[in-house]
Amino acid sequence: MDREKGKHAKGAKRMKQSRRVPRYILIGTALLMAALLIAGGFFVFGKTSAPPLGQSAANIVDAATSLPDSKTADVQDPIDAKDLVTPAPDTSQNGAQILTTSDPTQNPDTPTDDRSSEHGAPPSAPPTVDPNIPVVNEYGIYSRSALLIDLETEKVLFDYKSADSLYPASLVKMMTAIISIELLPDLNMEVTVTSDMIDGLKEAGASRIGFKEGEAVSVIDLLYGVMVYSGADAANAVAVAAAGSTENFVVLMNKKSAELDLYSTNFVNVHGLHDPKQVSTAVDLAALLRYCLKNETFKKIFTTTTHFIAPTEFHPDGIKMSNSLMAALKESDLEGKEYMLGSKTGFTTPAGQCLASLARINGREYILITLNAGKTGYNHERYNMLDAVYLYNTVR
Repeated sequence: MDREKGKHAKGAKRMKQSRRVPRYILIGTALLMAALLIAGGFFVFGKTSAPPLGQSAANIVDAATSLPDSKTADVQDPIDAKDLVTPAPDTSQNGAQILTTSDPTQNPDTPTDDRSSEHGAPPSAPPTVDPNIPVVNEYGIYSRSALLIDLETEKVLFDYKSADSLYPASLVKMMTAIISIELLPDLNMEVTVTSDMIDGLKEAGASRIGFKEGEAVSVIDLLYGVMVYSGADAANAVAVAAAGSTENFVVLMNKKSAELDLYSTNFVNVHGLHDPKQVSTAVDLAALLRYCLKNETFKKIFTTTTHFIAPTEFHPDGIKMSNSLMAALKESDLEGKEYMLGSKTGFTTPAGQCLASLARINGREYILITLNAGKTGYNHERYNMLDAVYLYNTVR
């Protein structure tokens, strides 16, 4: 019995020993599992924790800091600008729709940031600037050309592009007036207005006094009409009276220009209506005004603010004429307005606002020519007057 129990115990011990896994297998299995865990870790975390080849950690930080703030911009997939096509307003005559490509490389002035403002509305477009309204330049004036001279010494006190060739507009009438004065000594002689003197002026938009065909007007009244009111009908009438026709008179105007060495001036008509061939400079016009003011009759007319034309058959109450700029200056609150003694204005859209003026400051006389002070009429602002007052105030 005891022998049988001993045999059974020995058999169980051998069976238990046979079920044990060899130690070397356990060690190998543990190493294999460790290797698999390490490899799995690289596979799972490698894409986000390890930088790509050729890119350092510093580059990644820079890229992260350049991302748009989520509070101010949405992150979107990149889109090629050439793929953005938006319809433009229909500007064709046949109603066809025009498409424009929103490619900033084709139009670098077009903003590429279409983000809304803080109020949710798109940024407003810049205000439209009227190219006809002038802007004060670096010298404080609106005019594109100006020349201020001491009348007695001919010393130049201010010169801004005075040699530039520009359109003189009605400053042409200074030459019309001085030649007429020199050729018509009898200032009381009457001139009968003909249809040739007035035809076409209304259609051309010329300034007119309103003389009628058959109306008799004295030479002196015509001269005041030329300089004070700037009437084209008066200019035609006095020119025909002096030279037989306006064409003949223009020849005399250019001859006088040559005598006065006005090399950059060319006259085409007697009233200053626009003609691309009728040009001058501030230098030439200042020389012309200086010559004209030596004539007492011209200077008296030039410094007159208001004149009454004697009654005629067509105007039984006479005609009152005023220098509009001098009247406006008198009503203004501009400092130094009292210096100006007289002026001749001029305006056409191509010529802009022009002015020839005379001033007396501290007992001395000065003349000023300003050209092209904006291409707006006087219903906006008298930029030529503002320039004159400003420049005369620099003399004090």
